[in-house]
Amino acid sequence: MTSLLSRTVERLTRSDNSPPGPQNGWRIMKDRPNSMSADSKSAEMIQVNHVNGSDSRPTAQQESLLEAATLEASSRMRSLFDLEKGESGRLVADSIPKEQRPLLEAMGVCDDCELRVCHNSGSCVLEIRGQRVGLSEDIASILKVLPLQR
Repeated sequence: MTSLLSRTVERLTRSDNSPPGPQNGWRIMKDRPNSMSADSKSAEMIQVNHVNGSDSRPTAQQESLLEAATLEASSRMRSLFDLEKGESGRLVADSIPKEQRPLLEAMGVCDDCELRVCHNSGSCVLEIRGQRVGLSEDIASILKVLPLQR
């Protein structure tokens, strides 16, 4: 579970247009629009893992801050079906079942997408990039999201 959360936090803190890797560094969490909130000290400290001709592994301080952000994210992570009507969230990509992934991606439910719950009783109707998508309660209960504060 911790590796799932650390991959999710890492994915959310990297810049959107860069592939993973130390050569690209990490973005400050507070600079990413609609990112999960973390205390300001953690947000400022989880910023850069640049390679200056030295070892590119994170320092002990960066690792401890990443662990703190991971724990904070895990405490906030909820089932999609638990979101109330009108609430928004960011999908946790690793929670999408492999057998459901192609169909969900075809409907626009993809890695780390932002979504808003339009209806949530019996079935779950979501708005993703202006499109509405309906999911069964079974599927919506499996998917995990990080609620966004508006």
